[in-house]
Amino acid sequence: QQQQQQQPQQQTPRGGPEGGSAAVAAAEVARAKEFKELKELNVQLIERLGLERSAHTKTQERVKAISNENETLTSRVGMLSDQLIELSDLNDALHDELSAASASQAELADMNDALRGELGAAKYSQCASLKGLD
Repeated sequence: QQQQQQQPQQQTPRGGPEGGSAAVAAAEVARAKEFKELKELNVQLIERLGLERSAHTKTQERVKAISNENETLTSRVGMLSDQLIELSDLNDALHDELSAASASQAELADMNDALRGELGAAKYSQCASLKGLD
């Protein structure tokens, strides 16, 4: 009787002598399942990190290319600004020359008109004197 009473007492805390090893086995199965899930999650994380690293590298390359292009364009804008200043100075000088030439042309036209007037008067007086000789 004592042995029979001890067996139920031993079986109660762990659900019997076989229950103890079943609980251990169930715990190991649960741990194995959890380990498998963690391993799968780790693989997914490694894949994501690889993709992110690749995307980051591509982004860095694009940023560097854009930065180089920006430097090139900035340099070209600087050169074009210098050319624009030179062309503006040349345009101002040509405008001044044109103004001076126009003024000279106007003076020459006035002189020409004056000479024509004087020549016309001289011809008139010559004609008049010739008429007087007849």
